[in-house]
Amino acid sequence: MMTLAVLTNIPTPYRTAFFNELNSVCSSTGIDFHVIYCASTEPGRFWKFQIEENKYQYTFLSGIHPNIMGVYPHYNPSVIKVLKKLNAQYIIVAGSWNTPTMMKAILSKKEIKAKFFFWSEGHFDAQRIKTGLKAKIIKILRKNILNRFDGFVVPNNKSKEYILSYLIKEKPIGFLPNTVDEDFYQNNLPYNKKYYIEKYHLNEKDVLICIIATLSDRKGVLEFLEAYNSLEKEIKDKLQLLYAGTGELQSKMKQYIIDHNLHNVHLLGHLDKDAIKEILFLSDVFALPTKSDPNPLSPIEASFMNKPLLLSQKAGNFDELMTGKNGVEIPEITVESIKNSILAILEKSGSYEQMGKSSYENVKANFSRKPVCVNLLNFLLSS
Repeated sequence: MMTLAVLTNIPTPYRTAFFNELNSVCSSTGIDFHVIYCASTEPGRFWKFQIEENKYQYTFLSGIHPNIMGVYPHYNPSVIKVLKKLNAQYIIVAGSWNTPTMMKAILSKKEIKAKFFFWSEGHFDAQRIKTGLKAKIIKILRKNILNRFDGFVVPNNKSKEYILSYLIKEKPIGFLPNTVDEDFYQNNLPYNKKYYIEKYHLNEKDVLICIIATLSDRKGVLEFLEAYNSLEKEIKDKLQLLYAGTGELQSKMKQYIIDHNLHNVHLLGHLDKDAIKEILFLSDVFALPTKSDPNPLSPIEASFMNKPLLLSQKAGNFDELMTGKNGVEIPEITVESIKNSILAILEKSGSYEQMGKSSYENVKANFSRKPVCVNLLNFLLSS
């Protein structure tokens, strides 16, 4: 029996629905599917592995998981033994290419006797170290490792261009858009919008913009707050911002809100997925002012919830999510640029319903799990 294995760092809720669907598609075509995890979780991750939700075969490797300045380079000595036992014909490596376990696997490719594919979400805008000696060393190592793979799957064109820049010779590259649980992110809540607005103590008459992101510099959340504060008072008084997430900027943003008396800005903290769905449901617009994001999932979730997008051009999947009819772009993550984008989306308030519909139609056509899984298998089998 043919076997497809995925080697990745930890289980995540946004992968569960995809792996379940991929397992279903594999089973229907006589392919065995198995996921191998380096660890059960990492520091700073709030979700827990729910056994009953994961309807596919999986293995958790034993290993060492040090914390090196906020990076968790998993090392699992048993990875080769497990991969050989599975006898997979196709192995997809997902996660950081420089994780010791991933490097050990690809460097043992001849021993394992399988075709290796790298699931790469990186792109030039998402690079954190771009200059200096360290950047040059990383580039050399990355090029060496990436060229050992037999092929790649990427979520968008930015990621494809990034991979192509490292390849010495042509390799097959397939598209694997990141998916979400589209059955969950639907406007099928038990109560109307007014109920949830009252639940979160909001003003029903205001325009509500939600940002679902880690409160970190990389996400541009502070610049968005400063841009909001720079608006004319009469505009601010009719616009509410909802931040869902935590991070190192939380205290600073809280103090900024107090110092400037921004009573229409709400820091909601970490929310579970049910609360996130409620926030998306009651909001008029979804915003993500990211400075660097390989392939954010929150705008995909918002699109399935029929929301207009206020999205940064730095998002790796910007081109795939923005249709020209479903929102406003944020060209640069500066206070002035964000302010102009906020004003532009507010001017379109009469078209929110139609814009949200365009968002939904786009992700339904291009980010639904089953066709994505079918396309992935077709790509692997033809490579």
